[in-house]
Amino acid sequence: MFTDYKANRPPTPPELKQHIPRVIEMVRNMGVPLLMTSGVEADDIIGTVARRGIESGLHVSVVSPDKDFFQLLGPRVRQLRPNGRNGDASNGGDYDTQKAGDGGGAAGTNGFGPHGFKELSARGLVSIF
Repeated sequence: MFTDYKANRPPTPPELKQHIPRVIEMVRNMGVPLLMTSGVEADDIIGTVARRGIESGLHVSVVSPDKDFFQLLGPRVRQLRPNGRNGDASNGGDYDTQKAGDGGGAAGTNGFGPHGFKELSARGLVSIF
């Protein structure tokens, strides 16, 4: 894993941590399937389950506001975001993936981002790659 990935993330606040067991209990009581793996972040589990769904021939919808899921988008994967800015393989996920998540510490691609992207022309991109 990229060593600086989420290096600046503050620890989970204790007042949030204390509610997690109750949320787990409520989710289970509602009959919602729950998949947890110790030491693995939820987005990694979601990405793995999405990939396995695709490999099994399914169409996958990921419901999350997290822009990091844009890297999963493709012909059989779409993202439903609560803010209404849903994503599919045709509407800009590539740009957000290249510039990396805001504050997540992921490197992205050099030259991409709110300012760098404007400065690059198609000819410049071809010469870079």
